[in-house]
This record gives sequence, structure tokens and C-alpha cells, in this order.
Amino acid sequence: SMWTMSIELYGSLLVFAFLSLTHGSRNRMAGLVMLFLFFMLTGREFYTAFLLGISLNYTEHAKATLNKYFRIVLCTLLMVAALLLGSFPAKFDVSGTIFEHVPAGILVYWEWYQVIGAYLLVLAFVLAPGLQRFVSLRVFRFLGYISFSFYLLHPVVISSLSCYLLLHLLPRFGYNHSVAYIFIVTIAVTLLLSWIMTKYVDAGGI
Repeated sequence: SMWTMSIELYGSLLVFAFLSLTHGSRNRMAGLVMLFLFFMLTGREFYTAFLLGISLNYTEHAKATLNKYFRIVLCTLLMVAALLLGSFPAKFDVSGTIFEHVPAGILVYWEWYQVIGAYLLVLAFVLAPGLQRFVSLRVFRFLGYISFSFYLLHPVVISSLSCYLLLHLLPRFGYNHSVAYIFIVTIAVTLLLSWIMTKYVDAGGI
């Protein structure tokens, strides 16, 4: 999962630079579109996600003009579309999935599906105050609090403890039951370690 770190760093710098250079400018949307097209045409779709994130800020200010019931319908459609696009197979093996019925001319843009799906999902939450209240519950705030440590630690736990457990449980319980047990243990251990790391390491360094 560490391969994303450089993208996150340069993407963050891109956001800071764009907002600084276009602050107060009437042409910021045109600049945003031009940058988007540049990254799209050069095959750097991951950086377009940062630009889409900037556009969410402008959406936040405009949502008050939308009718309440129209927003509900729109957010529902956005979430359905987001889940469909986000579920596209990472290795392009579409056999047995809904995507095997999609025309080949559309499938050529498969690298964009998950980027757009993620954007639509966040957009739905931006437009829906009810969804924002839901993810503001204490359990979700806690998950947000430990999220960075969880992100760093989960590959370590999976490649050590989870693999060890799989080797020992598989002959006794079979694949499905073993994976279910390991999933529960992996989540519990990673949550605990993430809380410890956040509390005693990460929080002190901020």
C-alpha cells in the first residue's frame, strides 16, 4: 500500500499550489478544467482525483440552491453509481460480473472507473446533510482518528499474523471458515495497534 505515498505527497502539493495561485480568481474553474485535461491526456488519472476533490469545495457552497427532494434522489443515484464503478475488478477480469455486458468501447476507460466512483461517493455525502450526520457518529470519528495508522499497519499485520494463522488454520477448518476467523482477528488486532500508534506516536508528532 506504500506505493500511494508519493502520489499523495505530490497530489497534496498540487492542491495547495492551485488554491494559492487561484485564490480570489474568477478563472479558477477554467484552470481546474485545464489541469484536469492535462492529467487525463497524460495518463495520470490518480492526480485528477485531487482536482475532483477541489471541485467538491465549490459544490459545498452551491448545494444550498438544490431542492431537498431532488437532493435525496440525486444522492441515491450517485451512491448506486459509485458502488458500481468502485466494484470494477482491479485486474480487469470482468467475467462473471456485471461489467462483462458493458460494450468494449466503454471498457477501454476502465482505469477511470474507480476514480470516478470514489468521487461520486464523496459527492453524495457532500450533498446530503443526513449522510454527514451519520458519518459523524462517534464510531466513525474514532475510525477517522486512527485511519492513518491503520493504513500504515494493515499490510504488516496481514503479511505476518494473518498469513501465520492461515497456514495453521487452513488444514483444520478449511478455506472459508479460516478466512472468516482470520478476518475478525486481523481487524481486531489492527484496530488495537492503530489506536496505540495514533495515541502514543502519531498524535505526538502533529
